[in-house]
Amino acid sequence: MMRKSFAVLIFGLSVLFYFSCSKDSGSSDIDCTGIVASYDSNIKLILNTTCNQSGCHAASNPSGGLDLSTYTKAKNEALNGNLICSIEHGSGCTPMPDGAAKMDVNTIKLFKCWVQNGAPQ
Repeated sequence: MMRKSFAVLIFGLSVLFYFSCSKDSGSSDIDCTGIVASYDSNIKLILNTTCNQSGCHAASNPSGGLDLSTYTKAKNEALNGNLICSIEHGSGCTPMPDGAAKMDVNTIKLFKCWVQNGAPQ
């Protein structure tokens, strides 16, 4: 009887542990108090100067097929997690900007707050 109870306990703890794990999007725990992030007010300018250069993610012949030149396209990449993962140089993601230093922490936080608030235009 003791063995059966122990086995049930171990199984229960294993199931609990398994379901408590999830992919961390990296933006849900950010304090965005006082940060106004929207595509038109600040995200677009950063993307245009950092990502949408010729040969990168501009509309004409975008690198990797990833076009970040419009709000809709940038929003989709932001909300699916790929944009944040890349600018954070996350595991399993292609670090961006390519061949340049990682964006500063405040810029990354701005992107995370934009995503956390639903990537408003």
